[in-house]
Amino acid sequence: STGSKIQISVSADAAWADAVFAVGALSQIVKDGKLQESAFATAGARAVSARTCAGVSKEGKLVFFAADGDGHYGAGISLKEAAAEMIAMGCVQAVCLDSSQSTTVALKETGNTACSVVNHPSSGSERLISNGILFYSSALSYEPVGLEILPARPFVISGGGTLTLSCSAVS
Repeated sequence: STGSKIQISVSADAAWADAVFAVGALSQIVKDGKLQESAFATAGARAVSARTCAGVSKEGKLVFFAADGDGHYGAGISLKEAAAEMIAMGCVQAVCLDSSQSTTVALKETGNTACSVVNHPSSGSERLISNGILFYSSALSYEPVGLEILPARPFVISGGGTLTLSCSAVS
């Protein structure tokens, strides 16, 4: 009844004893470097939408991917297309964290004092969410050792299409 005290006990399998970070996901879309066909069976998985994905390469490199899907800046992609992108970026394991309006990427670029949204959220602006993933660096500065140009794969532009490339310093 209202106001009654309850006790909640939580435990985890011993395999998780050394975990320092865990995240829930909609579905595993890449396993052992292969598409997880069972993840693409639902109508929601086949629909084109904004997508937020995370993965890991065989070298242990973390990879995060966000695809716009607001209809103006990007039509969105299916879950299977997102999985193919993660494999193309070298992931051997990948999950879809979320889709649609919560796909938002914000960052504080070098020289700026505040974060700004750098993608185009489906709802037109940032959406209130209950969680997120934050990356930060405690480095005061860094020496760039190279440039990274994205997309880093071959592409074809046809019929008046355009492609925006981004370039950033890599340390």
